[in-house]
Amino acid sequence: MQVRDSRADKTVVCISALGILPHNRDRLRRSRNPVRPLASAFPSPRRGVLVAIVSVTLAAVLLLLLASQSYFRSIEVSDARNRLSLYARAFDDAVKRFDEMPFVLANDTRVAATLQGQGGDRMNALLELFADRSGLEAIYVMDQTGLVIATSNHASPLTFLGQNYGFRPYFQNAMLGGRGTFFGVGATTGRPGYFVSEPVSTNGAVIGVVAIKIDLSELQKTLEAEDERLLVENRDGVVVLSSNPDWLYGLLRPANDERLAAIEASQQFGGQLAAPLNWSTEDDNAVVFDGERLIHVSGPTGRDGWTLHYLRSDARVNERSALATFLLGLLVTALVAFSFFLRSKRVEAAFKASQIDRDKLRATNQELEQAQGKLAEASKLAALGQLSASVTHELVQPISALRNYVAAAEIGGEFTSGNTPRRFERIIDRMEEVTRQLRFFSRPHDVAHEPVDLCEIVRTAWDFLDHDLHDAEVVSDLNLPREPVRISGHALRLERVVINVVRNAMGAMVDTSHKQLRLS
Repeated sequence: MQVRDSRADKTVVCISALGILPHNRDRLRRSRNPVRPLASAFPSPRRGVLVAIVSVTLAAVLLLLLASQSYFRSIEVSDARNRLSLYARAFDDAVKRFDEMPFVLANDTRVAATLQGQGGDRMNALLELFADRSGLEAIYVMDQTGLVIATSNHASPLTFLGQNYGFRPYFQNAMLGGRGTFFGVGATTGRPGYFVSEPVSTNGAVIGVVAIKIDLSELQKTLEAEDERLLVENRDGVVVLSSNPDWLYGLLRPANDERLAAIEASQQFGGQLAAPLNWSTEDDNAVVFDGERLIHVSGPTGRDGWTLHYLRSDARVNERSALATFLLGLLVTALVAFSFFLRSKRVEAAFKASQIDRDKLRATNQELEQAQGKLAEASKLAALGQLSASVTHELVQPISALRNYVAAAEIGGEFTSGNTPRRFERIIDRMEEVTRQLRFFSRPHDVAHEPVDLCEIVRTAWDFLDHDLHDAEVVSDLNLPREPVRISGHALRLERVVINVVRNAMGAMVDTSHKQLRLS
């Protein structure tokens, strides 16, 4: 098909530029060799690539293992700190409730009278009553030499009465005028306890000491019953309480000879001081105890510089991190299996490529036939574009002259109504817009929308149709809101819509005797 028109030639070039004809030629070239070699289409991975993939996978697994260990260890440490805080409060509560009793007794006039040799028997009974009601192991009064002259366990076979505890540090501190505290194994009973003492003074002079012994054996049994590892260390590094009785009175850190001699002199542990424990600190939250690496947290108890240690096995950390790594391995395996599945699908698709190419060749022939039809249509559109350009050119000058005549008539006062010039102006504007549309058709491009008042568009269309409505004897009623109705659109095209709708309505009432049209 030959097209003489230059616009048609441009259309053909445009269609070629869009890729229809070269695309068909490319498909024709592919159709000559429809089955492509699999080796070139899907090259097998090189050994270096496989090594890199394996190395990256192993590195990722190792990094995940380390990261998961760090993460789960932080969780275990946080939980251990919570448990440590719980036990520290329990220990402090077990001792704190007796803190003020020695002070109260030291300021009781009956205790001072006993030290001055008055009412010893009555004081024994009174102290026995106090110890029984409060739950203390013993309450006793010592003179200036440390000799017990009254005690709550006066009737016990292992009574403190008549015993001398002047060698104990808590007695010595009280005689100096201060409070004395001390942990030790009872020299009489052989049971561990916590001793608190206060000086008894008269006229500013210390005449004796009152002391209490808090039995810690029940607390020790409670720790032993717990399925956790706990130990309390005093300021000398000696384990004074422990969930494992084998750790009691063992040293967590070496002590010098002078301090060991002082411990022996005070008979603090009744000759039960054990050898140093197999304990070494790795970092802030890990120790090696008896050859086992444990999670470790510690904190003060608030008693004489004592420290509470909480130990937990890190087996759960290893188990969780191993589980996370195992799940990652499953995920990687699943991804690798999925990738092989996809590759098998691609290979299968390659075997079907020849059949697909043959089908595409038949489709290409059909597209060629459709392209010929499009070329003919493009030629018609080009001719229509020339025609619209010619009409536009011929109408521009008459419309411009008409606008000038209307302006001159308005200036000369030839119009009897003020609305007539405005209606002419609207009609002329409409004709110019039509010519612009024709010009756009000859050179098509997008028409931009702009903000318009829908009410004003309807009024303009209504004025244009007013004469037609009157000639058709149609009773019309226009009902519009007072406020503008703002929309985004093209004013001329919207006017065409309104005009077409009204004219359709007028056409529908041609055979009607009573013609009435209402627009709202």
